[in-house]
Amino acid sequence: EASRQRDRLARQRRGLGVPALVAADRPEQGARLELPGMGLGGRVLLDSWSGTMMGMPFEGTGMTGFNNVDGKWWGTWADNFSTGLMTTSGSCDADPQKGCTFTGTYVDPMSGKTRQNRQIVSWPSPDDERMEMWEKGADGKEWKMMEIVVKRVKK
Repeated sequence: EASRQRDRLARQRRGLGVPALVAADRPEQGARLELPGMGLGGRVLLDSWSGTMMGMPFEGTGMTGFNNVDGKWWGTWADNFSTGLMTTSGSCDADPQKGCTFTGTYVDPMSGKTRQNRQIVSWPSPDDERMEMWEKGADGKEWKMMEIVVKRVKK
């Protein structure tokens, strides 16, 4: 089942290399998603982002895979806004519109403290990918800190 989901995710994401809208509170067009495809023998989805974000040069890379041992999906993320690595794990629904839900941790570059977040990645249509990142505030309430919407370029 996991290999079918991974193959479906790879097919779904093929051709999504277009400008993305990124922000929690204000849309910004600038970062570009490039999908090198699959890596590690076809077991891992690879992402590469580059462009401008918040007026600064931006580049980042991520990997998403399925762990056959514990039965969970996992992800990693690193970018030039920080020297740290974000790690996540979670599950994916067979329905792409419901998508995948991950929980993860990273070290906040501003405070130096470990922070937890929740990410939802879904595919509302064959031409759209949406990623929402949620985090708990000081009051303990969850707030959406970022949303990325990627649309397929029609040729």
